[in-house]
Amino acid sequence: MLEEVFVETLTEVVPTADGNIDAKRASKGSKRPKATKDSDVTTPMPGRVVSVNVAVGDRIEAGQTVLTVEAMKMENPVHAPESGTVKAVYVEEGDTVNPDECLIEME
Repeated sequence: MLEEVFVETLTEVVPTADGNIDAKRASKGSKRPKATKDSDVTTPMPGRVVSVNVAVGDRIEAGQTVLTVEAMKMENPVHAPESGTVKAVYVEEGDTVNPDECLIEME
């Protein structure tokens, strides 16, 4: 029995001139960078942003709720992995997000 399988790439890999690989973007078509640092805030599952509770320059404590994502008809709070200052916010209410994307960058 034959089965047809479709594969969707979740990481966009861009070769550079020197032969290295640059994985700048997370999911295919995403405008957000890939989450690479321990302090990057990301979501554990795909969903839609319901609220963003922080702004650039805010001081955040580890475990603080920084945004809320709706997935499978449930609202899930997303917490800061570490204490720090918000460097960039890459999402707005209503945005669709994926687990490998950096939603909030902290320093």
